[in-house]
Amino acid sequence: MNYLAHLYFADGTDASIVGNLLPDFVRGSTKRIAATYGPQIMAGFHTHRLVDAFTDTHAAFITSKQRLNPELGLLRSVVVDMVYDHLLASQWREHHGMTLRAFATRCYDALERQTDLLPMRLQRALPFWRELDLLSSYTSVDGIDIALQRIADRVERRTGRRFDLAGELKTFNAERAAFEADFAGFFPALKQAVKQKAVLHL
Repeated sequence: MNYLAHLYFADGTDASIVGNLLPDFVRGSTKRIAATYGPQIMAGFHTHRLVDAFTDTHAAFITSKQRLNPELGLLRSVVVDMVYDHLLASQWREHHGMTLRAFATRCYDALERQTDLLPMRLQRALPFWRELDLLSSYTSVDGIDIALQRIADRVERRTGRRFDLAGELKTFNAERAAFEADFAGFFPALKQAVKQKAVLHL
């Protein structure tokens, strides 16, 4: 799952909001990371890891990946992560008591209050997130399109190869009902797994 879904599973505290984003921005052993961050942040960190592990192995998520161009390889997971964030944003009122805009603002505020704890890449990204209201932008396919193009840019800088990630949105638009059915089978199960704190070997 992408940023919106990970933040959805935060418990609302500033520490949990940071922790539920952290694995996307730090590398290294969990022990080393835990030495830098407190237990509340690390609780969010472990929730993020649980969400990722559950997602990668769930049948509905795998089915969604198989709807995409196999030449993308592992990047199919990235596209589905973004598509699922879009579906979550589109259905937000069904899953959360706050409006998406209010939720997004709360997340930006929480991150800004803890700027000194954020990895540098997240510190640099945060003003951009707020300016564009990144999390709320996921409600539109155009917002996902822009996000996927930026991811493709980063992949190209690292690998020298250009992947048309945004082009997969044509498949999503053509098969939206099928992706929605996948998501409907996936997200309630993910919520239950997080609620139960399922024991996963991360």
